[in-house]
Amino acid sequence: MLRDRARAGVIAGVAAAALALVGCPEEKRRTAGGGQELTPGQVLGIARAINMGEVDQATAVQGRVTDPNVSAFVERMIQDHRASLQQLEQVTVQMGLVPEESDLSRELTQDVQDTTGELAQKQGPELAKDYIDGQVDTHQKALSTIDDELMPATTDPALQQYLTDLRGVVASHLELAKQIKESGAGEQGGYQQGQQGYQEPAGVGR
Repeated sequence: MLRDRARAGVIAGVAAAALALVGCPEEKRRTAGGGQELTPGQVLGIARAINMGEVDQATAVQGRVTDPNVSAFVERMIQDHRASLQQLEQVTVQMGLVPEESDLSRELTQDVQDTTGELAQKQGPELAKDYIDGQVDTHQKALSTIDDELMPATTDPALQQYLTDLRGVVASHLELAKQIKESGAGEQGGYQQGQQGYQEPAGVGR
């Protein structure tokens, strides 16, 4: 009888664990920093932080870089990420939610504040080099955040489509930033203007 009771206890424990897993809301499966579970509102907040961060960094150097390639890149960051913010607003209204802060969104915002503060102290070729180096890093981090944290954190179709679109924008920007960096950021008074010059990667468009 004791053996039967023990067996029944094990079965009950397994069943309870299974029910707990099933009952866990899918939109809270992923966690952000500090072990916090991501809600749809926090996903929106992190996406907003990614876009705002790119706009803020670009406006911090707008009009201060003279290389036409870098200037064009800066203008594209502002245009594309402002458009993405407008798209995000539409999704937010459609879902009936508001963007919420999380450890991750606060971390992204703080990183941008630190970066813009550093860029404010730079000028000339050093400004161009540091800005593009930072763009490579921040876009790589944004891609990882979208893939590892945001995409798996919701099953809402509208939000999933928005994140897919945002990922495409970020990926294209990363390729552009890498190409500009490889052209020689800050060397010999600015970006090298060789015979190849600056060319947008094939297949990358707005």
